[in-house]
Amino acid sequence: MSLHCLVYVSIATRKMSDNDLQTLLEKARKKNEGSAITGMLLYRDGFFAQVLEGELKDIEDLFAIISRDERHRRLPPDLFVLVASELDLLMNTFKH
Repeated sequence: MSLHCLVYVSIATRKMSDNDLQTLLEKARKKNEGSAITGMLLYRDGFFAQVLEGELKDIEDLFAIISRDERHRRLPPDLFVLVASELDLLMNTFKH
């Protein structure tokens, strides 16, 4: 298994309440139950930042779904952040 990481930032299309975020969390946990994807979602001042970790195909498929979610939109191209890396390679760097 090769662990990959995908990180992105996007803009919320509306203000997200605590209830909205709790509902989003519950739905995501239920949908991703049993998958080998882990990660973290942050929300602050109208911006989302998310880290997804897992097999490359799995996180690419999930990101394709997330990209179509109307609760957010991409940042302008000059500000958009997307990082996909192979964590196995990064972790080897820290072994020494």
